[in-house]
Amino acid sequence: MTRRIFIAAAFLTLAAKASALPWAITSVDGPGDVGAYASIALDSSQSPGISYCAASTDDLKFARLVGSSWQIELVDATGRTGWYTSLVFDAEGNPRIAYWDLSNSALRYARWTGMAWALETVDNAAYVGQCCSLALDDAENPAVSYYDYTNGDLKFARWNGSAWQIERVDDGQPLMGAGLYTSLALDPMGRPHIAYAEHTLGQLRYAWWDGSQWSIETVDGGTPIGTSLQLDAAGIPHISYAYQFGLGSHLKYAVRSGAGGSWVTQIVKPGGQVGLYSSIRLRPNGEPSILSWDLGNSRVDYDAYENGGWTHESIESMGWTDQWCSLVMDRMAQLHAAYRSSVEQDLHYAVAANPADVAVGTDPGIAAPSIAIFPNPARIGVAVRLRVEKPIQARLRILDVLGREAADPVELPLGAGRDEITLPGKLGAGVYMVRLEWPEGSASTRLIRLR
Repeated sequence: MTRRIFIAAAFLTLAAKASALPWAITSVDGPGDVGAYASIALDSSQSPGISYCAASTDDLKFARLVGSSWQIELVDATGRTGWYTSLVFDAEGNPRIAYWDLSNSALRYARWTGMAWALETVDNAAYVGQCCSLALDDAENPAVSYYDYTNGDLKFARWNGSAWQIERVDDGQPLMGAGLYTSLALDPMGRPHIAYAEHTLGQLRYAWWDGSQWSIETVDGGTPIGTSLQLDAAGIPHISYAYQFGLGSHLKYAVRSGAGGSWVTQIVKPGGQVGLYSSIRLRPNGEPSILSWDLGNSRVDYDAYENGGWTHESIESMGWTDQWCSLVMDRMAQLHAAYRSSVEQDLHYAVAANPADVAVGTDPGIAAPSIAIFPNPARIGVAVRLRVEKPIQARLRILDVLGREAADPVELPLGAGRDEITLPGKLGAGVYMVRLEWPEGSASTRLIRLR
């Protein structure tokens, strides 16, 4: 049975016990009404960056985690700008940002050259540029999906190496129509796939370029409030969205039943007013994780498909939060989230460890050595708990998010059974990988140190 069949069949189950990931939350910028339209991405070293709007001044800003500190830059402060940001990093670790310039009703694009920010207007033919979504192809040429409010159209712009090529993907009714809440993904052939709302007809739509023309499909009814699209390794699209009904909304999830197959949709969490402005990421096993805004309960929520059902938890409760939530996953399956907190009027960053330890390279028939951290997250007094089935000569290593040694390795001759040691070294606040290595393999877990 394939993963897609498994997910579709699992739609019969709507709930499982909460996973209770250990989220560590920090303030990146603020107070002062900053953090609107936050978009988070990871560079090639897996270090996070966040683009966002400082709402009090309507400026585009960018924050990047360097070591244990956030470095903040003002990217564009001309007029009222910086709305609907969408961030990606190129292979050299330079940030690229698509965003909306309200003062000029234009789609704008910013890129770091290595020395300065280069800013340009992509499209200002009408009242355009809202709900933009940015991606880079294999040649690192940018592509952007966005909304044309004047004409009610979904539009797509792509840099061909010398100029922006702009086309209309879906025609809608003027002033609302098609193209709200776009989410763009490029497949391995560089062909665009876009999830978006058709407001006039009240539909979630999906558009993709088949190599010669745009194909447009209706995925679900109910005008979505926010869409988020990701393609899996087989090119199958997965979409999270808020499905409106009257004054309420459900958090929903849609996936194809196979290549060229029909859409299968499921209510992840019934509302209420839940699932708004969601962000989806697929874990290494292909199962979805979703970050969203629960307006009815005033909180940021995390929902994940695990062990045959959906788990539900709240990351942070607040009076209300900004619309856009943004979620990414690093190579170690660790989750990174960005959103605006209304209580502190600032930009928040949340990081959570993978709930499962990772063990590789063990002998068949012998249980893998295991490693656990307690407490986790922790400030002081961290214990490393070890279990092995046969005596081994091991080494304990502590790595930061960039894979660098955060403390001197410790050599550990371990006998069969359980053991516990105090975590060596003085570690600052942050996220670390604690790895037990032995000749046949390794086991790892993650530590979150709080301030």
